[in-house]
Amino acid sequence: MRMGSDLKEWKCRNGHVLGVAQRVEVNREFAGRPLRYHSTRLLLYRHAVDLSQETPAEVEVIANVEGTTLDVRCDAPGCEAVRSWYEGEAALGALLEACQD
Repeated sequence: MRMGSDLKEWKCRNGHVLGVAQRVEVNREFAGRPLRYHSTRLLLYRHAVDLSQETPAEVEVIANVEGTTLDVRCDAPGCEAVRSWYEGEAALGALLEACQD
């Protein structure tokens, strides 16, 4: 599986790939002013990918997570590990900064 330089595999504790994290620039408007920050999004796969297989399964992205998602369960056979994704600190910091002005 080839990963671009801006993508990082997001794995369960047993090494199955649940998705990939991607650093992106976000441009929004908040309180009538433009707000620009960098955030890390999760491209969540429908099914976990077991890279130890000779031919890993094709991936299908089911969600582009920019916020928090709890209890993502690995569905690799016999695994069932659980992991949560939390919104990046950069996004929260930018929002707090915009609220203080």
